[in-house]
Amino acid sequence: MSQAYTSVTFYTRKSVAYYAINDRAAGRRSIELDLMTAEQHAELPEQEEVTAADRLIIESPTTTGLIILRALAPEPGLMAMARRALADARCRAVPLQQ
Repeated sequence: MSQAYTSVTFYTRKSVAYYAINDRAAGRRSIELDLMTAEQHAELPEQEEVTAADRLIIESPTTTGLIILRALAPEPGLMAMARRALADARCRAVPLQQ
């Protein structure tokens, strides 16, 4: 995260937004989350020591969709910082651990 406002919004294939979070709401230096279907979430092993504060899990209603990342600079001089925040974003597939 940076001084730039950053957000992540998830949409279904039919353009219905079903989850959004920004850096202020995340309360951390980065937004980290796991996106999965309800079925994948149900297959996760129970771990008592892992709480919602440790792992943010977002359930997608569909298997395809769109993720939009936004960064807004509070002033023109911080535009490079906003661009770096977007360039540093990563999205990757992680196999479920059995």
